[in-house]
Amino acid sequence: MALKTGKKSLFTLKLFISVTVIYILFSRSNLNLIASSLRGINSVFFLAAIILNFITIYFSTLRWRLLIKSEISLKRVFSLYMTGCFFNTLLPGAMSGDAVKVYYLYKGTDKGDLAVGSVFMDRFTGFVMLMTIALFASLYNSDRLKGTGIDWLLPLAVIVFFTTLYVVFRFRIFGHVKKIKSFYDYFHGYIKEKRIIVIALFYSIMVQILSMASVYMISLGLHSSITFGDIVVFLPIVVTLTTIPLSLSGIGVREGAFVFLFGLIGIGKEEALTVSLAWFLSVALTSFFGLFFYLRYKAEIPEEETRGNFFEIP
Repeated sequence: MALKTGKKSLFTLKLFISVTVIYILFSRSNLNLIASSLRGINSVFFLAAIILNFITIYFSTLRWRLLIKSEISLKRVFSLYMTGCFFNTLLPGAMSGDAVKVYYLYKGTDKGDLAVGSVFMDRFTGFVMLMTIALFASLYNSDRLKGTGIDWLLPLAVIVFFTTLYVVFRFRIFGHVKKIKSFYDYFHGYIKEKRIIVIALFYSIMVQILSMASVYMISLGLHSSITFGDIVVFLPIVVTLTTIPLSLSGIGVREGAFVFLFGLIGIGKEEALTVSLAWFLSVALTSFFGLFFYLRYKAEIPEEETRGNFFEIP
């Protein structure tokens, strides 16, 4: 009961932050200009952005399948990844997309440690590369970021992230618990497989490049003055900020980061906000296809088996 209350409180807090930030941004912007720009977006470039989003998910699927280390078809893994994207983007308050992927992978393999460990490693390798790119981007653009807070906040976040990982996995905190011990063993087993980690990091780089290309297609479709070089510098920082679980699907944080960061190079708030909203719309439309895979999985597994906590895995 307390767990459900805590989840509801967290959801309410995230919703409040998203609504508040969006309200502040919209109340200080020319909504007619934003709406007009969105309606006038070039459909060819918008479609190109959606296609790039699918390719991004494909490379993410390759990374996850590599980390699963099991004879599961690429098609199956792709459908699971799409299902996770649907929950993360369009149903952020219903269930974590990662929890959904863990649950259905466990149902397909009957291996709880494999399901939890592979999803964690998929996130881990992706986040390591994201933070690395964001750190180099911030250092490269240090003059523009000086005095904004990001110039010290991002390096601090990177230090805290890697320090925490080192402490947790080096000293195996709560390692006496059976489920956590198996998870630690799984993680350390991966770290020793250098080839897999290198390939996973390569896929992570491709994911970031494709994401940047998708945003650039949106920028071209809106006739925005935001260049690909600008996106390379700022998008990793934007995405890093949105990974902080402060809002629903990053809504509000992403738009605020776009307005603030691109404002440093003279991009107007309406222009930056429009690009952010159009990009999110392209991602949402891409993720919507995950609904079809979810309905198929739901039909495969009896309803009574899908109730309860997804993380209650033997």
